[in-house]
Amino acid sequence: MLHLNCNNAVATPGHPGNSLMTPEGKKRKAQLDRAKLINDNPERCKRSQVTYDSCVRFCSSTGLCKVEL
Repeated sequence: MLHLNCNNAVATPGHPGNSLMTPEGKKRKAQLDRAKLINDNPERCKRSQVTYDSCVRFCSSTGLCKVEL
């Protein structure tokens, strides 16, 4: 019996997941990139109230942010 786990957000070498050529893969890659930007530079979210609200919505909906806003 063979069981493949292809549940990674995006496929990387040695780790199966969504292809970047698919709409789902492109969406997940964009989410991962935005989360990395927020995690690496959380002060960017504090530029304005609108930006802060957008960051909070994104982090709440994806669960990808590691920083406390």
